Amino acid sequence: MRRKGVKIGFLCLILLVALGFALPLQSNDIVNSANNVITDSTSYIALSDLKEEYNNPNIVGAIRISGTDISEILVQGEDNDYYLNHNIYNESDVKGATFLDYRVTLDSSKILIYGHNSDSLNVPFRELENYYDEEYYHDHKIIEIITESGIKQYEIFSVYVETRDWNYMTINFDNQDSWYNHIKELKDKSWYDTGVDVSEYDEILILQTCSHHNDFKNYDRKYLLIIARGI
Repeated sequence: MRRKGVKIGFLCLILLVALGFALPLQSNDIVNSANNVITDSTSYIALSDLKEEYNNPNIVGAIRISGTDISEILVQGEDNDYYLNHNIYNESDVKGATFLDYRVTLDSSKILIYGHNSDSLNVPFRELENYYDEEYYHDHKIIEIITESGIKQYEIFSVYVETRDWNYMTINFDNQDSWYNHIKELKDKSWYDTGVDVSEYDEILILQTCSHHNDFKNYDRKYLLIIARGI
């Protein structure tokens, strides 16, 4: 497991691949659409081709959730600020991009991927709010990360909205027990029981975005977390 301590600013984002402690950054509640180039038949990413096509060396892979419009190219900057307001072409864009935390890789034990949410724009990560519904979860419980090496699948085990405890962004753990306690705490906070067991050997993926749930409208910061374990 990676041991690297870093802090990042306040991020109003979604998927979390990270190692360390940080607070989410507030910004406009919107998220990038990456042209849905990742089809259900895609089994690996030709990174060199995509980097050339989009003229962007920061492309690292893709994320896909079958049965949804979420099929996004992932980018990674030198910090967690740049892609808040730049798109996949590295153009200034208030919608930003879907991006990997700068401190990790897609092979890290804990993955964070970010993107803005919107209650007015038709953007892919807006669909994550469907996970408030347990029935929706049962039909869309698998998240796929696509790289040059192939597809890594993650099964969602926890869904909840966080308003004050940013410990979910911790990436440094002293031992396997502390790692397991961290995962178990994330599972225990889930709004409903997914029935998915977790262990100290799991690798996890967290999708994070701003929440528009009516119960949290009076909170300054409210983040929907979709948390999954590798399978």
